[in-house]
Amino acid sequence: MKKAAELEARAKDSALSVANELAMKDAQLEEEKKRSMEQMKTIEQLRESISQNQAKLVQIANQSAEMEKKSAELQAKTSEIAALESKVKDLTAVLSTISSIAVTGKLDSDV
Repeated sequence: MKKAAELEARAKDSALSVANELAMKDAQLEEEKKRSMEQMKTIEQLRESISQNQAKLVQIANQSAEMEKKSAELQAKTSEIAALESKVKDLTAVLSTISSIAVTGKLDSDV
């Protein structure tokens, strides 16, 4: 009987030890599950952030292309203005020459 009691006591101790070990492993698994869920949330937030940043980059690229187009247009207009200013200068010189000739012709006809 004594041996049976000892065996029973060892069996209870062993069962308690196994139960405690299982409880600890359950707690560890729950903690691991909790960390995994938090990491999944973080991953999802990072994905969303990446998507938003990519959208912003596309928008910036489009704006940059538009700005380059406008810059090219402004350069073309600046060149056109320079050409027109040159023509105005040339025409002013021609007009001055014509005016001088007209004044000289008027003086000659008055004499």
